[in-house]
Amino acid sequence: MEKLKVVALLVVMVCGLVGCKEDVEVHTEYVKAQPLQLYTEEVVQETMEQAKVSAEIAIEEAEKEFSPYYVAVSSLNIRQAPDINSSLVGSLIFGDYVNAYVDGEWAELDNGTYVSAEYLTSELLYTAYAAPYTSGMKSYMPYSVGDKSIFTQSSNQYKLQELCNTGNYGIRQYKGRYCVAIGSYFGTAIGQYFDLILENGVSIPCIMADQKADCHTDDSNIITVANGCMTEFVVDFVNLNSDAKRMGDISYCSEDWKSRVVEVRVYDMNALSE
Repeated sequence: MEKLKVVALLVVMVCGLVGCKEDVEVHTEYVKAQPLQLYTEEVVQETMEQAKVSAEIAIEEAEKEFSPYYVAVSSLNIRQAPDINSSLVGSLIFGDYVNAYVDGEWAELDNGTYVSAEYLTSELLYTAYAAPYTSGMKSYMPYSVGDKSIFTQSSNQYKLQELCNTGNYGIRQYKGRYCVAIGSYFGTAIGQYFDLILENGVSIPCIMADQKADCHTDDSNIITVANGCMTEFVVDFVNLNSDAKRMGDISYCSEDWKSRVVEVRVYDMNALSE
């Protein structure tokens, strides 16, 4: 009986060992070796040339010196590439400030687009006139009554308004410049560009839309005697800013304009001779 027990125990142990052997498996994975990629001398040479070109372009870009310029023409096209047939992506107007790298006939702007270098200048030339002290009031006049212009059709004033549109605050504008009448003291012609420089540093780009009559201005032909102002904006009265209309003063179109004129800068640029 004892022998049977021993034999049975051995059988159980052997089965257990066999079972353990079956539970423990060794997994072997074979990875297929990739063949080495061999490059020909031509491929190596081409790669080196490409790297050289890339390095030269990077050095050229790093050496570009962008400088400040002003637009010296009434309107300047911005192109995608330095080519007259390249796609238009925008435009600039007289007096706009840009950073550009000039290379021959083209100038690259700091955003990667291009303009003709011929129409950029490092300094805008103007004649500066100091303005006498005033209250800062800026009056206005309508450019039309109903559908009829206040200017005769043969006049330069009328011709200019044909080129203008009703712009910001209901003021008549030409390419971003506000239509304004000033006195004969400044020697400006109808259509001529000028800027009003305010005491707070704000610059208002303007265009001569009419001239104040000498009989209505002071001895210097600057200030209107009746209301003490030196500027008269030409407006579309129906669309005029409500605050300016209520106060009778264009200064109320913007908080930035509530400052007196201290200087008038006149440019040698005229919309009627472009």
